[in-house]
Amino acid sequence: MSVYRIVAARVREGVPLVDGWTKTVRDAMRRFTEARSRTLRMHYMASAAFGITCVCNVTEGMFRTIAENIDESVPAGGEQYAEQLIRQMTLEIPGVRPAVLRRETARLLGELMDFREFVYDTYTFAITEERLKKACAVLERAVDLLRADLNGFAEFADAIDDAIDLAE
Repeated sequence: MSVYRIVAARVREGVPLVDGWTKTVRDAMRRFTEARSRTLRMHYMASAAFGITCVCNVTEGMFRTIAENIDESVPAGGEQYAEQLIRQMTLEIPGVRPAVLRRETARLLGELMDFREFVYDTYTFAITEERLKKACAVLERAVDLLRADLNGFAEFADAIDDAIDLAE
């Protein structure tokens, strides 16, 4: 078993987590719209915002696994880390791997990562209903694209591992 099979397993483990957190965001936003009290509405807003940050964290973890184990190159930490990691996932690395993400998926993920940073910086106190709804709309557009991109990459990684097994 090669590193490709391990990375494929990690990606397949992460996709349902993204789906689970996306469901959490949807549930929180549904409850937000139904809630009558300001306190409950703030609670559900915070829950939805937290769910979006978790989608970002799980996704970033999968990308880091790919970067460390297949690309053998991880962007340096710092303010632009997430942006650089997403950009790296849009690149085809000849002889190593195809692009993990389509440009549109990367663009949407960039918006979600920006929202995550805003949440971390403000601790959810400054999140407006409008800003949260916009982030939720971006999540809805991104999640299906992300799932397809990641599943396609996992299939590629499995195929490489199969080819390595045949060659041995």
